[in-house]
Amino acid sequence: MTTQRKATDDRLAALREKQDRLKAQLTALEARKRAEDRKREMRRAFVVGGAALAGAQADPAFRDALRKILQAEVVREGDRAVIADLLDLAPPATGGVPAAAEPDPATTAQTEAA
Repeated sequence: MTTQRKATDDRLAALREKQDRLKAQLTALEARKRAEDRKREMRRAFVVGGAALAGAQADPAFRDALRKILQAEVVREGDRAVIADLLDLAPPATGGVPAAAEPDPATTAQTEAA
């Protein structure tokens, strides 16, 4: 192999290594940006949600408007259960047994001991 050919091969190898390092840096930077964007979006939702809840407590007309929006936009049952008070819905009973009908563990232990 000629020295010129070896120099070209070495330079190609060095540039490929640099390209690999730059790709890794780019991937890491993109992942960091996505994480920062998610964090900012969660903070934004938290702030807006807090303001909306405060407004709903202070203004009955806003509360009604918020209720209509939530009834239309929140469709997952788990999410609706979390905001049942805002939707004027009674929270679902667990296991089909009303909360008042569930035995008190302290009372049950006293009854069994007697």
